[in-house]
Formats: sequence, C-alpha cells, structure tokens
Amino acid sequence: MKNHKCILCECENLVTILKIDGAPINIQKLLKKNELEEDHKINLSLVRCTACNLYQLGDLSVVPEDYYEDYIMTTSFSKQINLYIEELAKTLIEKYDLNKKIIYEIGCGDGIFCEYLNKHGAQTVGIEPSAAFGKFAEEKGITVVYEYFTENLSIPKNSVDAIVSRAVFEHLKNPNEVLKAMHKFLREDGIGLIEVPSFEKAIKFDRYYDIFADHVAYYTKESLVHLVTRNNFKVLDIFDSYNNEFLVIIFKKTAPLEESRFKSEFDIYKEDFNTKVRNLISENKSISMWGAGGKGLALLSMCDFDSKSIKYIIDSDTKKIGKYSPGSHIEIFSPEKIKSDQTDVIILSAMAYEKEILKHLEDINFKGEIYVISPRLTKIRGRI
Repeated sequence: MKNHKCILCECENLVTILKIDGAPINIQKLLKKNELEEDHKINLSLVRCTACNLYQLGDLSVVPEDYYEDYIMTTSFSKQINLYIEELAKTLIEKYDLNKKIIYEIGCGDGIFCEYLNKHGAQTVGIEPSAAFGKFAEEKGITVVYEYFTENLSIPKNSVDAIVSRAVFEHLKNPNEVLKAMHKFLREDGIGLIEVPSFEKAIKFDRYYDIFADHVAYYTKESLVHLVTRNNFKVLDIFDSYNNEFLVIIFKKTAPLEESRFKSEFDIYKEDFNTKVRNLISENKSISMWGAGGKGLALLSMCDFDSKSIKYIIDSDTKKIGKYSPGSHIEIFSPEKIKSDQTDVIILSAMAYEKEILKHLEDINFKGEIYVISPRLTKIRGRI
C-alpha cells in the first residue's frame, strides 16, 4: 500500500527524496541456509512530508503486519551501549523524581532498559509483542505483558508515572495512536521518553544505508517535537545522545485543549462580557473601543455587537481609518475622534499598548470610564 498520507500529520503532500533499488526485505531476520532461495530484494522510496517534515517510507506495505511478533534485535551484548543505557536510566529517574515510581516500557525487548531503571529505584513493566524477544527480559526478572501498546491494555487510566520507549517509534506506522495511549495511561504531569535513531546524522553524513524496510519513520528534532506536541504533551528536553546516533525527547502530559479550562471558560467569558456591556448600554452610556487589531475585532464579532451598541472604534494606524470592522461593521476613526465626539466608555482591546493609550487619554483629559478586556472586562479608570 502506497503511503498517500503522512503517518504523523496526515498531510497528503509527500515529496519523494530518494529511491533505493535492491534493499533487503528486512534486516532483523538473519537467514538459515535453507531459507536463502526464498529470500528476495525490494525497492524502497523515502518521502518527506511538506507540512511536518517527517521523513518516511513511501510504501508502508514493505513492513508486514506481524513483523513485531517474533523479531529479535538484541543490543545489550555491547559494554558501551550498556554504559549509555544505564546512564540514561539513572538520569531520567534522578532528574524527574521517578524513584520508586511505576514506569512502563513500550517494546522492552530483552529488558535491558527496564533492568537499569529498576537498579536505580523504579518499578518497571515491559510491554512486548514478541514472545521470542520478551523471554530474555523475563529471565532478568522483568514483568512482561505480551501485547502491542494500545488504549485497550488493561492499565488503569491516569495511573502510570512514566512511559518510555527506545528503538520503537522508527518502526511505527501509527505513532499518534501510541502517543494517545500514553496520554491515557500516564498520570497528570506524568513523564514520557522516546528515543529514536537520529536522521539528522544520516543527512549530515550521507548515510544512505540508514534507510531500510524495518524503519518506517526517520525523525529529526523538528518532527519529533511535532509528534509529541500534537498529542498534548509538553517538551521538557530534547537532545542528541550516544555520539549523536540517537535523538531523545522527554516530555510530560498536559490536558488536551478541548478538556482544559480554556474551553470551559469561553462561555463564561462571553456571557460576562455581554452582560457588562449590556448593563452599560442600559445606563444610556455610549461605548467605543480602542484597538482595531485582531483581538478587539474578533471579540466584537463573536459577542454579536455592532454599530448600534458600539459607537466607534479608535486606532492609531492611519491605514485603518475610514474602514469598518469585519463581522461587527463598526467604523474606525483616529484618536482625534474622541475630542470631537466624546464617548462615555472606552474599552481597550489593544492590550500590548495599554500604557501608551492610557497616557494619551490622560493627555487629552478624557473624563469617561475605561475598561480592559483581559482577564475579564474590567474597569481600570483608577490607573490613569
């Protein structure tokens, strides 16, 4: 199946960067002599998403669906990699206060990372679809759940202190689904860690041999940050590691915007603004707004005000004078308008220029009431 959409952001504009003929069908399975005749080579293409800049295979079908169920790719035989993995585990626990905390590892493999996390005080559980691989972790005393990491796992929601993943996300066709599951199971402010091969190094040193069928995605810092932040996590750190071979990103869980205070407060803000303005109108006070910028124009339109309720809009930008606000259709004047056509109330929407506007109103001896739109519509006459 050709990859017609980016696996990260679903953009359909994918640009072909490289075509490789004669690639091995995969690199994780070494062949027995009687398997040689059935072996064959394949063609690969590398594409780049023009929206999020994730590099990825152009044809996802080169990776079989059951690829991870019996694979083995052990790395812990190396003394050098062991030193690196232990230091990463130790730093994670100490820096983010994870001693005696519960940590799940996605794709625990032979359990080496879990082993070092436990050594430095954590309580780990490995999630591993390959029974052939996971048995090595169990031999180290690691608890292993033989499943794919999805939202269907029997893990209580908001219960896990940290979820980590090394050498997994480069294989995933569905990275957003895995991040969504991480968000579900992590406690509030829970910590996540993802380590992937650095495609930045591959680009820098023309390492064409870093591209093979086992790796679906090829991350740079930019695309890795994009992956994490689009799934409601806040980046705490991102860095090159192990002689720049890997990228490591550490992040924490945040509330999705649709579940946050931002949404729940919108109706309250709008009702409060409308009520206060209507009360001023009921007192027969004329109202104007200072600021024909995006904030004020958006606010007037979404609160359904027009020239019947707002007398005029003031702005210092001469290019705006004589024009009308979109949505609310209120004419825009220069500050001189206040001298010739007094208004009882001025609402300041140009918050970045508050001090400058207040000074101007003081200089022209404005006697009316002054309000600002943030954090609620608030009277500030006393500041002048």
